[in-house]
Amino acid sequence: MWTRSRATEPSCRFSATTSGSSTEPGSRAAETAALRQVGRLLYADRVSAACTHTGQIEFGELPAQIAGCEDCLEIGARWVHLRMCTTCGKIGCCDSSPNKHATKHARETDHPIVRSAEPGEDWFWCYVDEVMFERAA
Repeated sequence: MWTRSRATEPSCRFSATTSGSSTEPGSRAAETAALRQVGRLLYADRVSAACTHTGQIEFGELPAQIAGCEDCLEIGARWVHLRMCTTCGKIGCCDSSPNKHATKHARETDHPIVRSAEPGEDWFWCYVDEVMFERAA
């Protein structure tokens, strides 16, 4: 079950992965496509009244390895917590970080939802609807 709450944007941690080009069963592309469909089914029917963008969740699960904020790593900057864009998988820093790369990415790309990658956290934030939602334990 999902719980919903209107709140200010929360904090988090993660890293991006890329999918392969093969669409054979068992390939990374086939796995990614299957996960996208599962994500749409899991998220859409449980939070659609609060968030109208759950159908755009392409990356619901975190990657195994997380290096840090992609943009901060490029410029040698520090971050506080990280977020993962659920549309493209980009890793950005939170609004408590000096550069606020996750929010900048969302505004520049119109990608609406990020998720936390902090240990023990399973929440998502929709920038457009300004709503946080999470999976209940």
